[in-house]
Amino acid sequence: MPKGGVFAQSSTEASLGIPFSIAAYSLLTCIMAHVCDVVAGDFIHLIGDAHVNTSHTKAIQRQLQISQKPFPILKINPEKTKIDHLEASDLDLLDI
Repeated sequence: MPKGGVFAQSSTEASLGIPFSIAAYSLLTCIMAHVCDVVAGDFIHLIGDAHVNTSHTKAIQRQLQISQKPFPILKINPEKTKIDHLEASDLDLLDI
């Protein structure tokens, strides 16, 4: 088993579901690592069926034309060490 977490999803919509799941579960992985005082490992996302709704085709084509940017850096308030004490204001995204 790799260091980090594995998220298995049976089916998802590629243009909306996958980016949302990656962001949400990566955030959860970082928060859990923070409160456990360890470094977050890799986030592995296994997908059984990734599909594209035909109504999203034009939006996906536009999105593919956008240049990729570096990932932002997540900073979590170091004073908060319990997950149930964290609030949105304790999270900060840098370089976005």
